[in-house]
Amino acid sequence: MSETSFSMGNWARGRTWWVRAPVLLWVGWMAVSAIRDPEYESVFRGFNFGVHEFGHILFSPFGEFMAIAGGSITQLAVPILFGAILLWTQRDWFAVAVCGLWFAGSLAELSIYIGDARALELNLVSMGEGSPDSESAGHDWQYLLMKTHLLQRDTAIAQGCRVVATLVVIACVLLAVRLFYLMATLPPKTESA
Repeated sequence: MSETSFSMGNWARGRTWWVRAPVLLWVGWMAVSAIRDPEYESVFRGFNFGVHEFGHILFSPFGEFMAIAGGSITQLAVPILFGAILLWTQRDWFAVAVCGLWFAGSLAELSIYIGDARALELNLVSMGEGSPDSESAGHDWQYLLMKTHLLQRDTAIAQGCRVVATLVVIACVLLAVRLFYLMATLPPKTESA
């Protein structure tokens, strides 16, 4: 596989930026809205929830801690995996930007969950009832942060997740702008005889 096969310029050549711009704006808007507003409901939210719950099952053979962490791990891994697969199989750099925005929105949704570990104010689907000192608390992140002795830092960790989500949005938008520029300025591919 040659270096140029993964080149952004090679991928962008002959593609139309204005067809992709509405997709970027839509997914970007959902990611930014998830960062800014904990009540925001995107089309990804239900899918993210399903992936999160599947992650608990997927990681269950690895013990209680990993089964509980597996929901969040899987929720964040799926957009990364989709982006990596599309980059590897299709050389699609724009898909990387879109999947990165999906990841940012998913991380923002997760930050709300993390920040609720002590307050326990969210109405959640839980694995059972539990108090903050119980071994099996009813909130994934309450349990995870208790086990790692970080429960008192739940809101700081949540804020850090929102900062990371914001930085990912910026990086993805910059990537997309670079791709749009290349699409607009590079001449189409020519067939060689």
